[in-house]
Amino acid sequence: MKNIKKWNNLKKDTIYVGQKLKVTATSKSSSSKTSSRPKTYTIKKGDNLQKIATRYRVKVSDLLRWNNLKNANKIYVGQKLKLSGTAPAKTVIYKVRKGDNLQKIAKKYGTSIKNIKKWNNLKKDTIYVGQKLKIKK
Repeated sequence: MKNIKKWNNLKKDTIYVGQKLKVTATSKSSSSKTSSRPKTYTIKKGDNLQKIATRYRVKVSDLLRWNNLKNANKIYVGQKLKLSGTAPAKTVIYKVRKGDNLQKIAKKYGTSIKNIKKWNNLKKDTIYVGQKLKIKK
């Protein structure tokens, strides 16, 4: 509970129906899930993305994204598919200091204001000294 509160900048233990929360899997479970899976798969006769996704415990939408595919029905025998995306982003917590603004923080971490706002559920560009922001590296 303590980590969930920290990751989501929650002051109290109260959450609401429909509220989105950031949670993180332990590195042990996430690494074991991906380490046993090969990095690529060569399509064979009779394959489709649903079968492949089920076999490797991934989502069809992820296969589409990782392989820049527009249509799940347009795959070919012999085609190689990536079975994972890039490594998951590491999240750091940044404590806002006097003189900070979203542009400075975004530049410091090589990201965009839009991303920082999305990761922290910010509606406006206003931030406060002492506020903790999640930044994905």
